[in-house]
Amino acid sequence: LELQIDSPKKQKLIPVLLSLVCECVFNVPSYCGFMLFPQIECLYRDFSSQGDDLNTVRQNLLINGQPIQNLQLQLTYFQLNQFYLRFIQNKTTPQRIFNSFTFSQQLQVADQEPRVYETDLMLYLSVICQLHPGLEFLRPTPDFQIAYSETVVARVMLEADQSQKGCLFFSQFLKSQLVKQTFQLQRVPDLTKMLKYFSYEHFYVIYCQFWQLDQDHDQFITQEDLLQYGAVTCPYNFTCQCDQEKCICQRIYNPLVVKRIFEQIPRRIHSETQMNYKDFVFFILCEENKDTPQAIDYFFQLLDVDGDGYIDYNDMQFFWPEMSRMLKAHHRECSPSKFDDLVCQLIDMANFTTGAVGINGGYQKINKLQIKRSKMCGNFFNVFVNCQRFIQFDIKDPYSIKYQIGIEKTTWDRFARMMYDLMEDGETVEAQEAGELDGDVLVD
Repeated sequence: LELQIDSPKKQKLIPVLLSLVCECVFNVPSYCGFMLFPQIECLYRDFSSQGDDLNTVRQNLLINGQPIQNLQLQLTYFQLNQFYLRFIQNKTTPQRIFNSFTFSQQLQVADQEPRVYETDLMLYLSVICQLHPGLEFLRPTPDFQIAYSETVVARVMLEADQSQKGCLFFSQFLKSQLVKQTFQLQRVPDLTKMLKYFSYEHFYVIYCQFWQLDQDHDQFITQEDLLQYGAVTCPYNFTCQCDQEKCICQRIYNPLVVKRIFEQIPRRIHSETQMNYKDFVFFILCEENKDTPQAIDYFFQLLDVDGDGYIDYNDMQFFWPEMSRMLKAHHRECSPSKFDDLVCQLIDMANFTTGAVGINGGYQKINKLQIKRSKMCGNFFNVFVNCQRFIQFDIKDPYSIKYQIGIEKTTWDRFARMMYDLMEDGETVEAQEAGELDGDVLVD
């Protein structure tokens, strides 16, 4: 059996053949074929045969490697059968897909429990970026293909790798939605219709937010950069009260929270002074969807200043002065009694009180489980983290309520839809003013 992609006619035929083998024989998504078959050819090669080693084969499959359109394969029935007998036969569909990502590792390291690394996911995504019709407009820009791939990988790892080990064991892989999403990916040509890992719109929103904050465009965000998060798009007027040459009153994100993020309290980042793109993806997904288990863990650690497993009066009081300053700058009521009233509301929200002493006694405290059970996690954290989100909840902002009736199921989906619409409208206006509608390469 010889498969060789070296002409436009064969190029149209080979994906069909790969799809038949993958879906009808292996029962794995067809895009896995372009990742699987070169590695099968390499690892089940006759000792007398010449060819690249596995590392070279995998490197060539990446976005900056050899284009898939130039891929040449010479596969025998023996090679495919050997792979099938060990990794496909009598396996469940999730096991088959998991083995598709890890079989080369299992053949090389026999005494290690198999796991999916980020590099394995990047290998699969390089195929998606080069072949999926929904990403055809990104083909001329490998840098954006890599950024898209890194975004998808970060989303998968945030959801499934809660221990932050940088890999997924089978139990974690099974709990994620990768199995369902990889099959759906090959049947949905328009990635704007996917609201999970592979959504192009979500990538576009995340990347643009990162680009706006990364003012020197060195692909890193500093603590000062992150302090500007959300300030540009905040719809509420503000009055300068700081009398500084570089006004800080427009900010909506609590600087004490940002400081603790760069102290790597909730999770490791690139360094104590810089956050890279992957770190930012983790941050924005937690920030804009605080009801997820990962976000609850993230922000609970940020607000639990003394690390005792509770958020108490003293923890809340630590963050309130900065939030109070931002509320005043944005023309919101912030009387001396405001804080105590809020603490009472938050305690009631969590439905938990210990001790008979008043709140000023410091005996009232809330643990993580009580916040989860309250079903109001985002509102709880926003009181001390994000001034704009706190105001929106306080006044029941109609603009944010508008997006709650769409097809989007989560807070993150609604945020991404709202931001994508805003950016798309803004770019259209700019293009009309310039007399052209070409737009950026990132815009589909």
